[in-house]
Amino acid sequence: QGLIRSFLEPLGVSRPLDVLPESGSLPLPSGWTLLEREGTNPDERNGAAIVTLQVGEYGLDDKCLVDLVSQVLGQRFFDELRTKQQLGYIVSASSFGEPQGFVGLRMVVQSERPPREVLSRVRAWAEESWGFADQMTEDEFAEYRAALVSQLRERPKSLNEEFGLNWAEVASRNLDFGSQDAEANRLESLTLGDLRRFVAEKLRAAPALCTLVRPPGVAEDIEPAPPNFDRRWSPEEVEAYRKSGPWRLRDAAIRRDSAEGLARSRL
Repeated sequence: QGLIRSFLEPLGVSRPLDVLPESGSLPLPSGWTLLEREGTNPDERNGAAIVTLQVGEYGLDDKCLVDLVSQVLGQRFFDELRTKQQLGYIVSASSFGEPQGFVGLRMVVQSERPPREVLSRVRAWAEESWGFADQMTEDEFAEYRAALVSQLRERPKSLNEEFGLNWAEVASRNLDFGSQDAEANRLESLTLGDLRRFVAEKLRAAPALCTLVRPPGVAEDIEPAPPNFDRRWSPEEVEAYRKSGPWRLRDAAIRRDSAEGLARSRL
């Protein structure tokens, strides 16, 4: 009961729901979109650049391939921007998947450098790195693929880790508790040619949302968006797009019978 209360109290849920609240994601407009905002922590001296690439609609093959891209490029991103360029302490590039929505890559850098400078470094790295698949050998591809398959098939080391994996399925409303096994099985049949086509046809052309957060008290950059950006959105333009955009909504149905049956099957 305590565990249940810890979930329900922050949500303000006092009675059973008939349907879940609406939740979903929007397709990004083509090209690169810039958002600039001021941080809220007055003690924070760092700014941040977050680049979200929306690579494709959620599906097993695209989920496998974007995870494979992350497997290859994640460490390279860290090595270049954190170790060599020393842009900041927090530097990461990882894949994401939104069931009923999209898959993609998210690159994050927290730095004391001006956010626009950080963003230019991130974009330069990305444009130089998209050729990785053309340079990859069959042996290298097999090694990266095997490492990812091994990670997906690794069993949870604790109840907390297992709970986290299962809760991610609940929170996403996907309820596909065998998704990692399915992805591992599909990965074993994907080829270097599949990866190269994915990079050429989807990754290179992926729309990007670039969010820059400047430290509180730092004046907003009034210069126009850099010329290699397609648009710069104000808060009002963001809200207008949220109201008019074609939402990909997650499943809002509450399937009590299915949940109870699944629980019994795991006992």
